[in-house]
Amino acid sequence: MRRDVLVIGELNVDLLLNNLSSLPVVGQEILANDMVFTLGSSSAIFAANLASLGVST
Repeated sequence: MRRDVLVIGELNVDLLLNNLSSLPVVGQEILANDMVFTLGSSSAIFAANLASLGVST
């Protein structure tokens, strides 16, 4: 299968914390009620957006 674009770059793991009671300050620990792991990076976001536009990546 021929591709229109080849995207080369890093891939990072993002940890998103949701439902915080407040934003932490330096030295303070707070609990999060929910967390989500996602994969991301500028190259991954770029490739995903190209694919959503119909470009073969």
